[in-house]
Amino acid sequence: MDFKVDGGTTYYFAAAVPEDAIGDVGLQGPGMSPSGVSRQIPGNLLADPSFESGGSNPPWQSTNLATDYLRTGGAADGGKWVALDGGGTASLWQDLPTVSGRTYAIRFAAVGYDSAQPVRMRVKWGDQVLGVVELLGDDASFWNWTNLTATATASTTRLAFENLAEPAGIDGLSVVWLNEPPSITKPPESISTYSGGQAIFTVGVLGVEPFWYQWYFNDQPLTNATNQTIVLNPVSSDQAGQYHVVVSNAFGHATSPAATLVIETAQAPVIVLQPSGDTVANGGFFAFNVSAIGTPPLGYQWFYNGSAITDATNRQLVLNPVLESQAGGYAVQVSNFGGSTLSFPAVLKVDNQVLGGGTVWLANWSNDPAQSFSAPVFDIDGLSKLSGPGFAAQLYAGPSADLLRAAGSPRPFLTGFSSGMISSLAVTVPSVPPMGQAFTQIRVWEVAKGASYEEARALGGKFGRSGVITVTLGSFPSIPPYLVGLQSFSLQAGLPQFNTGRIELAERKPDGTLVWSLSGEAGYRYLIEKNSGNSTWKPLMVITNSAGSVTFTDPSPAESTVDFYRSRILD
Repeated sequence: MDFKVDGGTTYYFAAAVPEDAIGDVGLQGPGMSPSGVSRQIPGNLLADPSFESGGSNPPWQSTNLATDYLRTGGAADGGKWVALDGGGTASLWQDLPTVSGRTYAIRFAAVGYDSAQPVRMRVKWGDQVLGVVELLGDDASFWNWTNLTATATASTTRLAFENLAEPAGIDGLSVVWLNEPPSITKPPESISTYSGGQAIFTVGVLGVEPFWYQWYFNDQPLTNATNQTIVLNPVSSDQAGQYHVVVSNAFGHATSPAATLVIETAQAPVIVLQPSGDTVANGGFFAFNVSAIGTPPLGYQWFYNGSAITDATNRQLVLNPVLESQAGGYAVQVSNFGGSTLSFPAVLKVDNQVLGGGTVWLANWSNDPAQSFSAPVFDIDGLSKLSGPGFAAQLYAGPSADLLRAAGSPRPFLTGFSSGMISSLAVTVPSVPPMGQAFTQIRVWEVAKGASYEEARALGGKFGRSGVITVTLGSFPSIPPYLVGLQSFSLQAGLPQFNTGRIELAERKPDGTLVWSLSGEAGYRYLIEKNSGNSTWKPLMVITNSAGSVTFTDPSPAESTVDFYRSRILD
């Protein structure tokens, strides 16, 4: 069994054996070496007691110390120690703030480091000689700890060490109030968390060890809460209230101020960007993405054809390379302490006949005499040109206007004289071959609101998109064509209400069927989600809100006495 020990501390060992046992109990200790890390003694009045910051002025003062008085390796406490030369002339001292009439405990370690010569070191407390430490023979070859006591008679007292004989080392000094009761240096802090989460209370204490702790909840003692820290995991609503701790030692006790534990109601996740599928070539690359809002932390679990995918617990699910066996339906469940939400299924198709690889410039400008054009992008005022990395542009392209997909990486905007212009990039369109006709569009968004156009729009960020234009793609290594015919456009202001639809009861039919009315943005598809009181939201249907208001009925059988519905734009 290994455990850490402090030099100069007495340890007691006991062995538990049967009453009828006969024999000896042995204790064997291997050679010990210091860890090199100094231990801070609570209440120590000495500054730099282990000499780790240098051991010289300030705070220590000295006379007749050798140039290399500060030594490293083999220290009693920490990594450094001070060598006091022999001859009776070397000394080391420090002035301490003391309280007249108060008694202090002084502890330090000494060693003879020059061929284990005898050590004689005088310790002075002001003008009083507390004693002389003498180490002879083998005792002088290793660190020996000395404990002394002294009573202060003034507000400042000098503690001095004077070497009277052969060279000696000193380390690990401490001066503490001998009978110091506990004092709270860091009270427990109030915590706000969620049901099912974790709460940790801890307290900082100064005084003479050992300490005893007792934590209280609403002024009642907590069973087994007798450590410096208490951990409540998981927390429940009935644990909300006031927590304080009483700390005791042999000389008194201290009571901490109360800390408050607030148990909040977590907002269940809402998926604002649904994962979408596509048709991808066998051996290609594809990534499913989801974006959700709700009380953090949010957890993710991806499913393939209804079965959980091992280790698929991030916002993004990457398939690289895509295999024919991976074709199917993918969904993700987003969870937090408030509940969980299941995404709409996204279907991935794998087709060996998918051809692509045509290239085009993602740019809204060109100095090519044969393809010269300029179509700067403006902010919502229609006058200020976008500038710098605060906005991003990405090309969307596909074989038809209904199959526009993100292609290439997002690009920032240029600055200065070139503001409004996109930092250009040659983009490969994976679904349209060279010399094929591609439908293209540039989409722009506010980077601070999302990593993609869809996410930023769903989270209320500024967004905008160009008109769709067609272009005949090029092929490597020829120079890609430009988006000639592209027109300038401006961003729209962030529209948080753009995301949700309002659901109200429209009619109750004679057979009991409920007809619901959804009001929202005209011309968009909405995902209707349902919750039957089990804290999990599941996708129910997708409806197109052509005119701004549309009705629907729930085709699924009732799963409970109370059902909840909510809606969000899917596009």
